[in-house]
Amino acid sequence: AGGGGARGGPPEDPTLGGRRDPFTETSPPRRPQAYSHLAVIDLEATCDDRRGFAPQEIIELPCVLIDVAEGRKVGEFRTYVRPLVNPSLTDFCSSLTGIHQQHVDTAPAFPEALEMLTEWLE
Repeated sequence: AGGGGARGGPPEDPTLGGRRDPFTETSPPRRPQAYSHLAVIDLEATCDDRRGFAPQEIIELPCVLIDVAEGRKVGEFRTYVRPLVNPSLTDFCSSLTGIHQQHVDTAPAFPEALEMLTEWLE
């Protein structure tokens, strides 16, 4: 009934051929790790479906901090970033990223956003 996967962990993912999903598993690592924490960053950038759209500018700067020894998330940072070269997001970009013009209009420019992230990490 319900049950987890092997060793009492999270349920096996049927889309992975019965294996456990390493991205949702939150168990501690099996070997000693070189770092105590990992910062995982997943950027979003301006884009369009036409060729030659440039330059791409970062419009979202999220970061998740992982405690490696515990195998769990210990913090999360997120800010939108105001693009300067192409300040208006395309419909394609908003549809692809879920980020809309009102999100970036009042957001900090990249240098300030990066400083905010750096301060958060310290």
